[in-house]
Amino acid sequence: MSKHKLVDGRLLQMNKTYKDLKNSQKDKIANWMYEAYKKQVNDVITYEQAFGLVMEKITEARIWIPDYEVEKKFRSMQMRFENRMLAENVKCLLS
Repeated sequence: MSKHKLVDGRLLQMNKTYKDLKNSQKDKIANWMYEAYKKQVNDVITYEQAFGLVMEKITEARIWIPDYEVEKKFRSMQMRFENRMLAENVKCLLS
């Protein structure tokens, strides 16, 4: 049984995990997650809407990764995002 599947003329690895992505792809996705989290907190949107924003960006960038891998990473990084937002607000107040 092959781990790869031909989809839309592209050969995709079906058992890909988040750690299998290139560093540049991980950085892009992490930034999109942070922006979605900020929007979730500031504009009071639901978690599902914020996650949908991230998945839209990933789809537009033609990065293939299973949804559950992205969701797992998004949930695990929310505390980091909260701390980062607090640090940015402190920096803004000190300036």
